Amino acid sequence: LTVDRQLIAQKVLGLRTPATTLTPPEVKGFSATTFDELQKPMSERVAMAKVLLKQAGYDASHPLRFELFYNKYDLHEKTAIALSSEWKKWLGAQVTLRTMEWKTYLDARRAGDFMLSRQSWDATYNDASSFLNTLKSDSEENVGHWKNAQYDALLNQATQITDATKRNALYQQAEVIINQQAPLIPIYYQPLIKLLKPYVGGFPLHNPQDYVYSKELYIK
Repeated sequence: LTVDRQLIAQKVLGLRTPATTLTPPEVKGFSATTFDELQKPMSERVAMAKVLLKQAGYDASHPLRFELFYNKYDLHEKTAIALSSEWKKWLGAQVTLRTMEWKTYLDARRAGDFMLSRQSWDATYNDASSFLNTLKSDSEENVGHWKNAQYDALLNQATQITDATKRNALYQQAEVIINQQAPLIPIYYQPLIKLLKPYVGGFPLHNPQDYVYSKELYIK
Protein backbone atom coordinates (compact mmCIF):
# COMPACT_ATOMS: atom_id res chain seq x y z
CA LEU A 1 0.00 0.00 0.00
CA THR A 2 2.72 2.48 0.90
CA VAL A 3 5.11 1.81 -1.98
CA ASP A 4 5.29 4.86 -4.25
CA ARG A 5 5.79 2.97 -7.50
CA GLN A 6 5.62 6.12 -9.60
CA LEU A 7 8.45 7.70 -7.62
CA ILE A 8 10.70 4.64 -7.75
CA ALA A 9 10.05 3.78 -11.40
CA GLN A 10 10.31 7.25 -12.89
CA LYS A 11 12.32 9.36 -10.43
CA VAL A 12 14.65 7.05 -8.50
CA LEU A 13 15.43 4.70 -11.40
CA GLY A 14 14.00 6.42 -14.46
CA LEU A 15 12.51 5.00 -17.68
CA ARG A 16 10.63 2.26 -15.80
CA THR A 17 6.91 1.60 -15.77
CA PRO A 18 5.19 1.34 -12.35
CA ALA A 19 3.86 -2.17 -11.75
CA THR A 20 0.82 -3.27 -9.77
CA THR A 21 0.55 -6.81 -11.18
CA LEU A 22 3.12 -9.58 -11.48
CA THR A 23 2.28 -9.96 -15.18
CA PRO A 24 3.19 -7.00 -17.42
CA PRO A 25 0.27 -5.64 -19.48
CA GLU A 26 2.27 -6.15 -22.70
CA VAL A 27 2.05 -9.93 -22.36
CA LYS A 28 -0.07 -11.50 -25.09
CA GLY A 29 -3.70 -12.05 -24.13
CA PHE A 30 -3.36 -10.46 -20.68
CA SER A 31 -5.44 -7.51 -19.47
CA ALA A 32 -4.05 -6.06 -16.27
CA THR A 33 -6.33 -5.82 -13.25
CA THR A 34 -6.80 -2.42 -11.60
CA PHE A 35 -6.81 -2.44 -7.80
CA ASP A 36 -8.93 0.33 -6.30
CA GLU A 37 -6.85 0.71 -3.15
CA LEU A 38 -3.69 1.37 -5.19
CA GLN A 39 -5.45 4.19 -7.06
CA LYS A 40 -6.17 6.10 -3.84
CA PRO A 41 -4.03 9.05 -2.66
CA MET A 42 -1.00 8.04 -0.61
CA SER A 43 -2.51 9.61 2.53
CA GLU A 44 -5.47 7.20 2.35
CA ARG A 45 -3.23 4.24 1.60
CA VAL A 46 -1.03 5.07 4.58
CA ALA A 47 -4.09 5.23 6.83
CA MET A 48 -5.22 1.82 5.59
CA ALA A 49 -1.74 0.37 6.13
CA LYS A 50 -1.56 1.72 9.69
CA VAL A 51 -4.86 0.04 10.54
CA LEU A 52 -3.54 -3.28 9.23
CA LEU A 53 -0.29 -2.87 11.16
CA LYS A 54 -2.16 -2.12 14.37
CA GLN A 55 -4.30 -5.21 13.86
CA ALA A 56 -1.07 -7.20 13.53
CA GLY A 57 0.20 -5.81 16.84
CA TYR A 58 2.57 -3.09 15.64
CA ASP A 59 2.61 0.57 16.72
CA ALA A 60 5.05 3.37 17.55
CA SER A 61 6.21 1.62 20.72
CA HIS A 62 6.47 -1.72 18.94
CA PRO A 63 7.49 -0.90 15.34
CA LEU A 64 7.65 -3.42 12.53
CA ARG A 65 11.26 -4.59 12.03
CA PHE A 66 12.54 -6.64 9.12
CA GLU A 67 15.46 -7.10 6.75
CA LEU A 68 15.45 -6.28 3.03
CA PHE A 69 17.86 -8.50 1.12
CA TYR A 70 19.29 -7.83 -2.35
CA ASN A 71 22.32 -8.52 -4.54
CA LYS A 72 24.96 -5.85 -5.11
CA TYR A 73 23.95 -3.58 -7.97
CA ASP A 74 23.53 0.18 -8.08
CA LEU A 75 19.87 0.19 -9.17
CA HIS A 76 18.92 -2.48 -6.62
CA GLU A 77 20.54 -0.41 -3.88
CA LYS A 78 18.65 2.72 -4.97
CA THR A 79 15.40 0.77 -4.92
CA ALA A 80 16.12 -0.72 -1.50
CA ILE A 81 16.98 2.67 -0.01
CA ALA A 82 13.82 4.22 -1.45
CA LEU A 83 11.62 1.42 -0.11
CA SER A 84 13.15 1.48 3.37
CA SER A 85 12.81 5.28 3.50
CA GLU A 86 9.15 5.14 2.49
CA TRP A 87 8.29 2.44 5.03
CA LYS A 88 10.06 4.36 7.78
CA LYS A 89 8.44 7.66 6.78
CA TRP A 90 4.89 6.38 6.47
CA LEU A 91 4.78 3.50 8.94
CA GLY A 92 7.72 3.93 11.29
CA ALA A 93 9.08 0.55 10.15
CA GLN A 94 12.70 -0.27 10.96
CA VAL A 95 14.21 -1.82 7.81
CA THR A 96 17.74 -3.19 7.78
CA LEU A 97 19.36 -3.40 4.34
CA ARG A 98 21.43 -6.50 3.60
CA THR A 99 23.42 -6.85 0.39
CA MET A 100 25.47 -9.73 -1.02
CA GLU A 101 27.46 -10.71 -4.09
CA TRP A 102 25.41 -12.52 -6.75
CA LYS A 103 26.43 -16.12 -5.97
CA THR A 104 26.07 -15.70 -2.21
CA TYR A 105 22.73 -14.00 -2.78
CA LEU A 106 21.46 -16.96 -4.85
CA ASP A 107 22.63 -19.46 -2.23
CA ALA A 108 20.91 -17.54 0.56
CA ARG A 109 17.66 -17.33 -1.42
CA ARG A 110 17.65 -21.07 -2.13
CA ALA A 111 18.21 -21.73 1.56
CA GLY A 112 15.39 -19.37 2.53
CA ASP A 113 17.82 -17.21 4.49
CA PHE A 114 15.94 -13.93 4.13
CA MET A 115 12.91 -12.00 5.38
CA LEU A 116 12.18 -9.89 2.28
CA SER A 117 14.21 -10.39 -0.88
CA ARG A 118 14.60 -8.59 -4.20
CA GLN A 119 13.29 -10.67 -7.07
CA SER A 120 13.00 -10.29 -10.83
CA TRP A 121 11.76 -12.49 -13.63
CA ASP A 122 12.06 -12.68 -17.42
CA ALA A 123 9.38 -14.72 -19.14
CA THR A 124 10.44 -17.78 -21.11
CA TYR A 125 7.34 -17.59 -23.33
CA ASN A 126 4.71 -14.95 -24.14
CA ASP A 127 1.88 -15.85 -21.77
CA ALA A 128 0.88 -14.69 -18.29
CA SER A 129 1.45 -18.19 -16.91
CA SER A 130 5.19 -17.74 -17.44
CA PHE A 131 5.06 -15.14 -14.66
CA LEU A 132 2.24 -16.47 -12.51
CA ASN A 133 3.56 -20.04 -12.39
CA THR A 134 6.59 -18.82 -10.44
CA LEU A 135 4.34 -18.51 -7.36
CA LYS A 136 2.75 -21.94 -7.57
CA SER A 137 3.35 -24.12 -4.52
CA ASP A 138 5.59 -26.53 -6.44
CA SER A 139 7.62 -23.91 -8.32
CA GLU A 140 11.38 -23.76 -7.74
CA GLU A 141 11.14 -19.99 -8.22
CA ASN A 142 8.78 -19.70 -5.26
CA VAL A 143 11.64 -19.06 -2.84
CA GLY A 144 9.30 -17.52 -0.27
CA HIS A 145 7.43 -20.85 -0.06
CA TRP A 146 4.06 -19.11 -0.24
CA LYS A 147 1.24 -21.60 -0.77
CA ASN A 148 -2.35 -20.98 -1.80
CA ALA A 149 -4.56 -23.82 -3.00
CA GLN A 150 -7.00 -21.51 -4.79
CA TYR A 151 -4.15 -19.85 -6.67
CA ASP A 152 -2.72 -23.20 -7.76
CA ALA A 153 -6.17 -24.38 -8.87
CA LEU A 154 -6.72 -21.28 -11.02
CA LEU A 155 -3.44 -21.76 -12.86
CA ASN A 156 -3.98 -25.49 -13.27
CA GLN A 157 -7.43 -24.77 -14.69
CA ALA A 158 -5.95 -22.22 -17.11
CA THR A 159 -3.75 -24.90 -18.68
CA GLN A 160 -6.89 -26.74 -19.79
CA ILE A 161 -8.48 -23.74 -21.52
CA THR A 162 -7.72 -22.66 -25.08
CA ASP A 163 -10.08 -19.67 -25.14
CA ALA A 164 -7.87 -16.62 -24.51
CA THR A 165 -10.64 -14.55 -22.89
CA LYS A 166 -11.56 -17.26 -20.40
CA ARG A 167 -7.91 -17.95 -19.61
CA ASN A 168 -7.27 -14.25 -19.03
CA ALA A 169 -10.16 -14.15 -16.54
CA LEU A 170 -8.44 -16.87 -14.51
CA TYR A 171 -5.13 -15.02 -14.66
CA GLN A 172 -6.84 -11.87 -13.38
CA GLN A 173 -8.27 -13.82 -10.44
CA ALA A 174 -4.76 -15.08 -9.68
CA GLU A 175 -3.45 -11.50 -9.70
CA VAL A 176 -6.19 -10.49 -7.24
CA ILE A 177 -4.98 -13.18 -4.83
CA ILE A 178 -1.40 -11.91 -5.16
CA ASN A 179 -2.55 -8.37 -4.40
CA GLN A 180 -4.58 -9.49 -1.37
CA GLN A 181 -1.98 -11.79 0.20
CA ALA A 182 1.19 -10.02 -0.99
CA PRO A 183 3.64 -12.91 -1.37
CA LEU A 184 5.54 -10.34 -3.43
CA ILE A 185 5.29 -6.62 -4.19
CA PRO A 186 5.35 -5.67 -7.89
CA ILE A 187 7.23 -2.38 -8.21
CA TYR A 188 8.24 -1.73 -11.81
CA TYR A 189 8.55 -3.27 -15.26
CA GLN A 190 11.96 -3.21 -16.91
CA PRO A 191 12.08 -1.32 -20.23
CA LEU A 192 13.42 -2.55 -23.57
CA ILE A 193 15.25 0.39 -25.12
CA LYS A 194 16.55 0.18 -28.69
CA LEU A 195 18.23 2.60 -31.09
CA LEU A 196 17.06 1.87 -34.61
CA LYS A 197 18.25 3.48 -37.83
CA PRO A 198 15.33 4.82 -39.91
CA TYR A 199 16.37 2.75 -42.92
CA VAL A 200 16.05 -0.58 -41.05
CA GLY A 201 12.73 -2.35 -41.62
CA GLY A 202 11.13 -5.46 -40.18
CA PHE A 203 12.14 -4.75 -36.58
CA PRO A 204 9.37 -5.88 -34.17
CA LEU A 205 8.26 -2.85 -32.16
CA HIS A 206 5.89 -4.76 -29.86
CA ASN A 207 8.25 -7.45 -28.67
CA PRO A 208 8.06 -8.15 -24.92
CA GLN A 209 10.48 -11.08 -25.10
CA ASP A 210 13.06 -9.11 -27.10
CA TYR A 211 13.37 -11.82 -29.74
CA VAL A 212 14.70 -10.39 -33.01
CA TYR A 213 15.23 -12.66 -36.01
CA SER A 214 17.71 -11.37 -38.59
CA LYS A 215 15.81 -13.07 -41.42
CA GLU A 216 12.94 -10.61 -40.86
CA LEU A 217 15.12 -7.49 -41.05
CA TYR A 218 15.77 -5.54 -44.23
CA ILE A 219 17.17 -2.26 -45.49
CA LYS A 220 14.56 0.12 -46.86
